[in-house]
Amino acid sequence: MTQWKAYRTTHEGTFFIGTFIGEANTKAALNEANRIFKNCLISDDEVISVSSITYKEFKSLYDLEYRYTADASDLSQATEAALHSIFNKYIKLGYSPREIAHIMNGVILDFELSSIIGAKEET
Repeated sequence: MTQWKAYRTTHEGTFFIGTFIGEANTKAALNEANRIFKNCLISDDEVISVSSITYKEFKSLYDLEYRYTADASDLSQATEAALHSIFNKYIKLGYSPREIAHIMNGVILDFELSSIIGAKEET
């Protein structure tokens, strides 16, 4: 299965309408996009197109039983050490532990999103 982006093309241009998971075959994905997004078309002269999203393959930090590898353990310890002093600094300033953790978590998630945004698109 492949993740696809669907677009609506009109006389005014091409507009993103959504994503879906479908067969790796472009023709099958186009058929699926037309089935899913046909209600997004405003007139009969509009068409739907698709492009696939391919993500870079990465090594896993988990073994086959979903346990941490040695590198994952090192990463966990290094992250805890780096974040511990920052967290404690803001605790000493009187801020809410929940809010501190929420903000720190947001920064970590931004790192992940930045790597996803860098995904290669193929048409």
